[in-house]
Amino acid sequence: MPDTLLLSAFHAETKASGFYRDRIGSGERPTKLRMMDRSFSAPEKADDADRLLYTRESVREFPDLRVADRSFNEPQNLSDVNPQQSDYRWATVELVEWTSANGEQLDGLLYTPEDFDPDKEYPMMTYFYEQYSDDLHEHYAPEAH
Repeated sequence: MPDTLLLSAFHAETKASGFYRDRIGSGERPTKLRMMDRSFSAPEKADDADRLLYTRESVREFPDLRVADRSFNEPQNLSDVNPQQSDYRWATVELVEWTSANGEQLDGLLYTPEDFDPDKEYPMMTYFYEQYSDDLHEHYAPEAH
């Protein structure tokens, strides 16, 4: 019986992430276990059970602790660390693409308020950094600087 390996996956275009299982030496392609528009931590296997502990997050979803079997079936939420977040309007984020002045295809993130109306005008802050678009599904709590 071939050994199995848990693989972390990241889709470079959609920024989705998840996990695949590879049966080493089987000649088969890796099997998709879970892939979604979220960011996942590296799972930790329990010493005395066939369960994995991990976090899952998005711009609106705090990275609470979750547990699931080794196929990521029937995940259960174990914590609710940031319940007060539901009392506030939260951002939305979308991946945007454009062509630079020298013809290079670029992508970035556009954050908007929860109740954003595209027909209204809003003040805008712009911040460019070459690698933030991979963080599309990361949770960032607002903070004062």
